[in-house]
Amino acid sequence: MPSQRECGCLRGESCSECAQPNRGQRVREALNVTVRHSTEVSVEFLRGMAARMCMSFEKYGAVRDFKGDKIASALKRIEKYRETGNTEYLMDAANFCMMEYMYPRHTQAHFKAEDSVASPGRAQADGAFTQAANTHEQELTRSGFRYNRDGD
Repeated sequence: MPSQRECGCLRGESCSECAQPNRGQRVREALNVTVRHSTEVSVEFLRGMAARMCMSFEKYGAVRDFKGDKIASALKRIEKYRETGNTEYLMDAANFCMMEYMYPRHTQAHFKAEDSVASPGRAQADGAFTQAANTHEQELTRSGFRYNRDGD
């Protein structure tokens, strides 16, 4: 886990974004992210999304007025990322997904928290999908097959 600096930032390198006192702590609180989980969320990515939405508002208008296909727009940007490697397309794709969440066009749009059993899983390098944990040790714990070898 990265060490927390005096300013509250968890970044290991020098951070020019810490002009405000306890900025890192405020960010974690606003996002409901614990110090333990702070490596699992990219504040830079979320800030990039927000900056692009603000610029988009000035250029194109309010999200609520967008009548296009947000999912097709997101998929196109993922395709562009795969072609170019430009991570800005990932921020744009995420923004279109957020826009669909805010103003869904899907006739059966709803939110229902699902457990991992209902998840389609994650694509592996070979294209296969799995719900397994990232490491063998984590999978043993996740699946309940971890055992204690006391006395061995």
